[in-house]
Amino acid sequence: MSVKDMQLDRSLAYWLSQFFGWIGWGLLVLGSSVLANIPLLESIPFTLTTVFTGFALSHLFRQLFRPWRWTKYAGIRLVWLAFMGLWVLVGLMYLLVYLLSPLIPISAFGLTPYWVSFQGKTVFLIATIIAFGLWLLIYWAVHFVFGYSESRVAQFQLEAGLKSAKLQALESQLNPHFLFNSLNSIGELIGENPTQARYMVLRLSSLLRTTLQTGQTETHPLEKEINLAKTYLELESMRFEERLRYGFDVDMRYQNVAVPVMLIMTLVENSIKHGINRHVQGGEVQVQVSGDENGLQITVTNTGNLENTERPGGVGLANIRERLRLIYGDQAWLSIQDIKPRRVQAMVFLPLKK
Repeated sequence: MSVKDMQLDRSLAYWLSQFFGWIGWGLLVLGSSVLANIPLLESIPFTLTTVFTGFALSHLFRQLFRPWRWTKYAGIRLVWLAFMGLWVLVGLMYLLVYLLSPLIPISAFGLTPYWVSFQGKTVFLIATIIAFGLWLLIYWAVHFVFGYSESRVAQFQLEAGLKSAKLQALESQLNPHFLFNSLNSIGELIGENPTQARYMVLRLSSLLRTTLQTGQTETHPLEKEINLAKTYLELESMRFEERLRYGFDVDMRYQNVAVPVMLIMTLVENSIKHGINRHVQGGEVQVQVSGDENGLQITVTNTGNLENTERPGGVGLANIRERLRLIYGDQAWLSIQDIKPRRVQAMVFLPLKK
């Protein structure tokens, strides 16, 4: 819910409270008249006079004091303003009902002997103090609750905007990083095998088109991410030829699960650049995706040693960790370790629900 929606809800809550609150007041006055043995027909004009007067005064009070934003105050200042406001409202109510209403024929008819007696005036004064006291208390409480909620929503929207901007900045880091590596691979092939280099340009064009179609979304389906990684490995296999071997073992039951854009492709790119590329004899890259009721586990294993996986300050793994933190908080993680001689394993865990 947006702040604007909450402001509409606050306005609706005010009018509903005004309407039903003063109807309740009218029923209270009518009941007091009945208990004082005043005929019902004689009680109705006085009741209607007090209901309309109370409704009008409270609404006028709101309109006059709203520009002062007095509901934002707290402590002694708020108590002082509420105390003064209460007696102003009570005084005006008393004045209008007992001094001005006799000038109106219908209202004057409602001023029965009971309500002009000392006892009736005392009951009316006490009831008026209670009514406006409750009105001020409820009005401030509703504003406090809605104001707190609006500030939380505004803060959440600000944080979400900042997170989205940061994610876009991180993704913009990956695109040129991946593009430059691919162009370098094509550059190496132009002199050796122009036909293959031309095919690589076409595949790179297709890959870039796909990545651009993801827009600025944080995540996309696992199936799309796997296809990106396969296309990238196909491009690299043209450069490395028999030096690069790769395979995929993906549980396609999770093909529609949302994963961060370019997550697997970044892991694969990292494994080639800092693993396969540093071994004359080449090596292999294996991508495995499995899951259970807890979440999705993505594993990329490559030939190499951990100390060669990524230079300090490199973009790939640091970028992944930061994006996981922004999207999933502490529910997702990335680990990388040596699992056997000349084998490095990068593992990512993603919760099925963010």
